[in-house]
Amino acid sequence: MKLLPSKPVQYALLVIALLLGFWGYCFELAYFGRLGLNVHKIFGASHFVASSAKSIVPMLIAIAIYANVKRFFTKDIHTDPGQDIVAELNAAPFNKQISIARFGAAMSIVFLVLVIGLPAIGVTLQIWHTYLYMVFIVLQSFVGATLTSPPHARATVILTFAISVGACFAGGGYGYALAGQGKIAEVVRDDLVVKVNAGPDGAFTAEPKLLTIPFPAGIKFLGKVLEP
Repeated sequence: MKLLPSKPVQYALLVIALLLGFWGYCFELAYFGRLGLNVHKIFGASHFVASSAKSIVPMLIAIAIYANVKRFFTKDIHTDPGQDIVAELNAAPFNKQISIARFGAAMSIVFLVLVIGLPAIGVTLQIWHTYLYMVFIVLQSFVGATLTSPPHARATVILTFAISVGACFAGGGYGYALAGQGKIAEVVRDDLVVKVNAGPDGAFTAEPKLLTIPFPAGIKFLGKVLEP
């Protein structure tokens, strides 16, 4: 037995890392931009990946656990989920799936506009708290379109999916920053990636957490498989 790098797995992990980095960048750019700080002077690539991963990975794990527990206690345990998915996709071809994806993309833009626009007109409804729920809606709406898309349209679908999720994260970051503004001499954020303090004068300072995640080496290691 020897370990050999599996290129498809490595490429898939690289794509996931890039998506997480982009989504984290959207969140942090909106967050620190609203606070008047330059995110590029605070964070490195690892911070952007960790920023979105700390939110989206637990959400996906929770969904997976819920789906499997629910399946265990229903008649679905006797059926093949792979065959069920194939049957659903065959019943709803790409033309129908892309309409659902367009709805999800439109919802993400509406969400971002509302998060930014409502405070500007004096409405204090803090809908930014639902940004992870919006991410879930976009994920669901794009699954079918991604799996059924023809080769010439797949890159467009995936790019639109990435931007739509990014809009949700940007809305979450912008709203999070708004919630912290107006505070004096206290910590307004302290999580896996950063600690943000509001000074006595209302100015904000950020202390990035030390992250030593060797992503290229990690992708190479995780992409290794056993060959008999």
